[in-house]
Amino acid sequence: MKKWRKSSSVQVAALPLKAYDTLSRIIVSDKRYSRALASVVDASELDSLAKALVAITVNAGAGQSLVHSLIEAEFSQNQETPDTILRLNSLASKVLGVFVKDIGKDFLLHFIKPTVDSLCMAGAPTLEINPAKIQEEDDDQKQAKVSQNAQLLAAHTKELLAALSSAEAMEQMPLGVKLAAAHIVYSCKEHGISEPRALIGGIVMLRLVNPSLATPESYGMLDS
Repeated sequence: MKKWRKSSSVQVAALPLKAYDTLSRIIVSDKRYSRALASVVDASELDSLAKALVAITVNAGAGQSLVHSLIEAEFSQNQETPDTILRLNSLASKVLGVFVKDIGKDFLLHFIKPTVDSLCMAGAPTLEINPAKIQEEDDDQKQAKVSQNAQLLAAHTKELLAALSSAEAMEQMPLGVKLAAAHIVYSCKEHGISEPRALIGGIVMLRLVNPSLATPESYGMLDS
């Protein structure tokens, strides 16, 4: 039976650290290796491949290098269709998702958990805004409930965005996320893409914040 050890939130088989170091150097030494792995793995297994690559490289201290090499490969591969960069379910997107989750848990617990707690506390009002799912029988009452819930949802969203855009959040944003963002800015300049903010926002919101709101229990934000 394999034993497992855990250096971060990603579990890996308990092999000698030097084995991870050698493999990680091979993977990050040339971006073609990771792209080659992605090309022979079924799309349904990209999540597993991403977790394995992050686990191996993070344990060898090369996780950031893996992220940067995949970002470079993503830009090179999609330079003719820049709107697809980091938007599709590519290996780069998958690895970024696993990587930022691994390094961003403390940040999320500090800045997201208060909102999650207020939404999930006993007796908290529902924020359902789909009229078809509102239990009120009278149409006027149903519409009034939808309007009320929409206002509550907007208030919670404003509170969350204020926390995430605060000076404190900017300062405490995980270094790995900042470095990935900086590499995206550099790659945009190299490939003549004038607006990197949407790509950086995709990392922060789509890969870091949104998953924690959708499944807060997997980030340790809920007691049950």
